Amino acid sequence: MILETPSNPPNQDDLIKQLRTFLAGAGASTRNQVNPQLSSTALHLLTNLPAAREAVLEYFGSVLDGIVSRYNPQQERDQNAYNEDMSEIILEDLSRVLSTLVSSSPSPWAPIVSTWSLDCLGKLSTKWSSKICGKQGPNSTQLLHEKMSAWLGCSAARVLLDLAADCLAKLMDSKVDTKMENTVDYMMSDTESCVAALLETSVKHTPHFDWVVAHIGSCFPHTVTHRVLSVGLKDYITASKEGEGEVSLTKVPRLLSVVNILSHLATTHQTDLQTAVHSMLSSSLTTTPPSPTHTATVPFLLSLSTLSPGVRRALTSDLAPLLTPLLDRIPVLYPSWTSLYFPSPNALLSNITQLLLSTDREGPHLLLLLLQAGAGQGDVASSARTIMNNLLADIFTQVHNLPKHRTEEVAIFSGLSSHLPTIQKMLLVEDSFQLSAATQLLSLYCLHKGRSVSAQLLKFLLGSCAKEQQLVVVVQLVGQLEQFHTNMVGEAVSTGLRDKKIDVKIFLSNLAKLSQLESGSCHSWVRAVTSCQAQLVEHLVRPDMTALVLDLFRLVPSATNMRVNTLHKICHGFVQVILNTITSTNLTMEASAARISSCEKILFQLCQQHCGLQVTLRFLLDSCLNSPYCVWLGGVQDTEESSVRQKQAVSLLKDNHKFGVMPVQPLGSSTVFHAGTIGAGARGSPPQHPVSEDQAEINRRTVAGVIMRLCEGTGEQQGEGAKQLALMMVEIISPDIMYNGLPWPEEEFMKVTIERDLSITRLLTRHPITWTLLSMLAQARPALCYCSVLVRAVVAVSISHWASHVTSRLSDHPAQVHITRRVLELMAVGQFLPPQLALVPQIMHIFDPFQLHCVLIDIWNFMKITVPGPSLFQVSEGSGDATRDFGPYKNYHGFCERLRVVVVKNIDTMAVIFKRYFVDALKESGENGQNGHAEPIV
Repeated sequence: MILETPSNPPNQDDLIKQLRTFLAGAGASTRNQVNPQLSSTALHLLTNLPAAREAVLEYFGSVLDGIVSRYNPQQERDQNAYNEDMSEIILEDLSRVLSTLVSSSPSPWAPIVSTWSLDCLGKLSTKWSSKICGKQGPNSTQLLHEKMSAWLGCSAARVLLDLAADCLAKLMDSKVDTKMENTVDYMMSDTESCVAALLETSVKHTPHFDWVVAHIGSCFPHTVTHRVLSVGLKDYITASKEGEGEVSLTKVPRLLSVVNILSHLATTHQTDLQTAVHSMLSSSLTTTPPSPTHTATVPFLLSLSTLSPGVRRALTSDLAPLLTPLLDRIPVLYPSWTSLYFPSPNALLSNITQLLLSTDREGPHLLLLLLQAGAGQGDVASSARTIMNNLLADIFTQVHNLPKHRTEEVAIFSGLSSHLPTIQKMLLVEDSFQLSAATQLLSLYCLHKGRSVSAQLLKFLLGSCAKEQQLVVVVQLVGQLEQFHTNMVGEAVSTGLRDKKIDVKIFLSNLAKLSQLESGSCHSWVRAVTSCQAQLVEHLVRPDMTALVLDLFRLVPSATNMRVNTLHKICHGFVQVILNTITSTNLTMEASAARISSCEKILFQLCQQHCGLQVTLRFLLDSCLNSPYCVWLGGVQDTEESSVRQKQAVSLLKDNHKFGVMPVQPLGSSTVFHAGTIGAGARGSPPQHPVSEDQAEINRRTVAGVIMRLCEGTGEQQGEGAKQLALMMVEIISPDIMYNGLPWPEEEFMKVTIERDLSITRLLTRHPITWTLLSMLAQARPALCYCSVLVRAVVAVSISHWASHVTSRLSDHPAQVHITRRVLELMAVGQFLPPQLALVPQIMHIFDPFQLHCVLIDIWNFMKITVPGPSLFQVSEGSGDATRDFGPYKNYHGFCERLRVVVVKNIDTMAVIFKRYFVDALKESGENGQNGHAEPIV
């Protein structure tokens, strides 16, 4: 007996009489009639006469159909107020009676009422869907929650839905355990019977029944999800036996309904679905020995995942940590999977591959699991390698089949960016599988994502490869990707040089090795280094990086069409390296010479470019004259000769301009030139030089040699480089742009330029390297002609000095004697002076200050008449040297008369010199004269 017999059973005659009344009324009534008396009789029979249960429920199904047919959400209530009131009374009585039956006896009544309620809802949904939800075309976009809202507005549907949910709730509360361990029985539990009814109805009335499934599933997501999976698994086992292994879920209606229900639940209850799926999977892999249900679990979940993105996402979310400790169980179940559910060759492998390809957010975790599992030995490692290789082949096809200007996303790549560091490290391991698989995977990822990702990968490898065999991966990746991403190498080198987190030593070392390897084939690395030389120079001045950067510049020549700003930056860097090497105390003499030689070779290449020599010379001269490096060359910085107050004071001229005050009287006797500032106290002793005079001389010769060799090898014409050096020295040393020409002015004009001449002379005195450079220019005739203003300034200062000290002796002024002798030697070597006047620096010891002053005046007058220009020199065709012909002695003897008189006065020691330069010179020119004095021929 389904219905328990009451303590006071009703009279049988009354039951028979009511049954006849019900049968007569039910047979004669129509759908549009509302008969509360007949409904009350039917409910009495349902409670007291179990045999009439099916007829009564069928009758109420017709009544509910009539109520729905009369329901119109757009109609005013007053028009059918009576029918609506009666319908509400009938529905209220029906809901009360059925709820009482389910509450009092849930085990027998809940499955019955649940099945009837769901069946009625399915029929009503199919029949009246267009009326309740509105007409829907084939392209309707009405949402599920909109359909649910429309149906819940109908009281009949609402009562049925509440009854179905109440039945399921009573069954769960009474005795049913919803844990998955108890769902693998061969007999269905009561809750499973409710879920089975839900599936059957969903099969019959889909898609109009979807809103019912969504509502019930939302009410009991945990239970419904577990029970739907359990019922689906049993149906899957049955279908596989009938189909001899292979099961197509789309061809089995109940399984297709399982897919639809789980897909609906995944949209709102993803966590519950994930918990249920992982519980089923974990149970199947941990139970020993496995039952047929456990064996079928993995194939079932794989089949579900191929059709339902929601199930796939639930299965793959956090799957990697779940599978890691259970991998050893897979080889045990694998033979059963292939024999019972995937008999076709590679069917299981294809399913797993498609699952991974479709996985988006959790795909990278599974890729890492495969890469890590495939590195070992055994069945698990072999299977992981097989899956990974097949997956890479499918990814390759998918990436290369996408259109060129693609917007599609490869699902498994969507979350890979956050896992790139882990996969990139596998490019440095020695395991062949991990190395090969990671290389192919990252190559495809870079190809899909674009050039910037390829450049980032190359940058990582350049900064991480500590062994030469690891660079093979770099070459392989470049070969695969460069044909698609043309400038990826240049971008990788550029971003790597800017990255402060990278190991620059390893980066530069690998860059040099790759540039050497490519010397005979593709020059992408060479081009990349060439394009990034401006960035390389930033690392050149770092002592620990200098050698590596120099090697790169030595291996990779500079571009021939370099921009001026890039040329400026590179020249500055190499000049600084040369001076740093000279001042370094950590290098041996041989190492310093080798480094300077390397820098000189690179600067020589840079000087061949437009403006290259000018930029290099300016940096070298500025560094030697206006930077702290000058002390290593024996020079003195300008600030070292100034007092404290002078360093802090501003220009008096600027102050006068500021306040509008200027001296109006010409400079007269009140003008005083002093060496210090009054009131500043005694000037301290100058600081000691960091090197000895001998070492300073070596440093000067080194720097000057570099400068002159750069000048000699540059320029289309011979001597062009020396000319550029001379002009650059004038520009830097001379503080004025006026009166810098070649001509020498009148003697009186020295008063106008005396301040400028003193400034030039002081600078030459402070920096001995200027004399070294001027000496070399004097030998490279006629280059010294362009430094005429510098020579003229020193001569003018010497004339002024000796004019004010005519009563003293030369020995009282050794510094001025030294300066005078050096400038005259320059003029002699540069052939500014004829042979007789060129003797003066050699015989200066015989002069007194007055005599020297007179001779200097003669020299000044000679230079004024014969302007020292390049046109006065003739180049020898044989040797290529430029020389100057002064003509016969008589042409300039007037400028040598006072010199001759001084020599005659010292004839006892100067006889040989007098005869050679004065007597013999007259004879050679055919002139008559006495004591070397030229006389006119009569």
